[in-house]
Amino acid sequence: MESIGKLTHICNDRQIYIQNIKSTDTNTFEFTIKNPLSHFHFNDFYWSQDRIDPLYLLECCRQAETFIAHKYFNVGFEEKFIFNCFSLSLREQNSLLLLKHGEIKGCIYSEMSTNACTRMRNNVYVFTIFVSNIEVCAITLSASYLKKHVYQKIRNLNFLRKNLEFNLDDNVNCKLVGYMNQLNSIISLNNKNKASIVINKNNPIYFDHKQDHITGMNIVEGCRQFSFYCVKDKFPNKLDIFEIDEINSEFFSFVELYAEAVIILKELIVIANKIKLIFSIEQESKTKCSVSVVLRIKEN
Repeated sequence: MESIGKLTHICNDRQIYIQNIKSTDTNTFEFTIKNPLSHFHFNDFYWSQDRIDPLYLLECCRQAETFIAHKYFNVGFEEKFIFNCFSLSLREQNSLLLLKHGEIKGCIYSEMSTNACTRMRNNVYVFTIFVSNIEVCAITLSASYLKKHVYQKIRNLNFLRKNLEFNLDDNVNCKLVGYMNQLNSIISLNNKNKASIVINKNNPIYFDHKQDHITGMNIVEGCRQFSFYCVKDKFPNKLDIFEIDEINSEFFSFVELYAEAVIILKELIVIANKIKLIFSIEQESKTKCSVSVVLRIKEN
C-alpha cells in the first residue's frame, strides 16, 4: 500500500494535512483536515491567529485531488500533474466560523466518474469545506495528467537552462505582506506595481521537493502577498482590517525557474467594502498566468 506522502506528492510528512479520505460514490469523496494550530507558515499569517488561512484550505484540496487521482483514478506515479485553473470563495455570512476550534471536513465532487472506461487526462474537482458542519468555503480545481514522455516533449529544451539563484536579501519585509516570520516572504519589490517571485528553498511550504518550474501554489501565494502590500498604500497601518474574500487563477504556460517571474498589478478596483486586484504573471515578455484576489473589510 502506497504511503499518503507518495499519494499527495509531499516529502515532509509534517506537511501532510489531510486524512480519512474515502469514496462515497462514483463521483463523490470525503476527507478530514488537520487543524493548523501551530503551523510555522499557515499559523503565521496575521489573519490566521484566530482563523484558518484560506490558502491552507487550498493546499489541503490540492493534496486531496492528488491522492484521489492516484488511488481512485489510477493515474500513474510517473505522470505529471498540471494545474489549469482554480477558484476559491469564502462564504461571506459564515467566514467568521473559520475558527480553529471546529472540526474541518471536506466534500468533493469529481466531474469524472471512477467507473469511467477511459484513462483520465483531465478532471474538474469541486470542494466544499465545512467547519463544525457549516459550509465556509468553496474551491474548484481543474487539473490535467500527462504521460512522462508527453510532458518532456512539451517542456522541450527548458531543462537545459540554468535555474536562477534567488537573492533572499531583496525579499520584502514580511510584516508588510501579513507575516511575522521572514522565512514566509516570497516576493521582492520592483516598484509599486511590480514584484518578483523569490522562493526561499529553506521553506518546505514553498519547496517541499525539487521542481522544474514555479508551482501554482507559489504563484498564488506571491499574488496574495503582493495584494496586501498594494492595499497598504491606500489604507496605511490598516492591513489587519482586510481578509481574503476570493481568489481566482488561470495558468497558460509554465512559469520557469531559469528567468525572473514578475507579478504585475493590472487593475485595482474598490467596490463598497471590497477591493479587487487583478495580476498577470509575466516572464521573458510573455504572460504566463493571471490571478485575481478580492479582499474585503473584516466583519466585527
